Amino acid sequence: MMRIPLMKRIKDLVGEITNMVCGNAKGILDQKGYDFDMAIPSVVIGRDRATTFPQGCTVIVVPFTTEFGEFFVEIGFEKIPKTPTH
Repeated sequence: MMRIPLMKRIKDLVGEITNMVCGNAKGILDQKGYDFDMAIPSVVIGRDRATTFPQGCTVIVVPFTTEFGEFFVEIGFEKIPKTPTH
């Protein structure tokens, strides 16, 4: 059996958890009447990494501290005008 490197497994696990959280959040917000699109979440691992968001995007950074170290979750919100439906 081929072994998958630990960092790859961690990245895959974090990506999977992120997809579940985002999917559930979207479902709850849809039920409350919010209408929005969501991009596919991405996972960035490593020190001195930078993420970019579209210009004018509002970004929320949520820091976490654990016994294994710190990590951050960044969420970007971009208001896109609705296209009229005729």
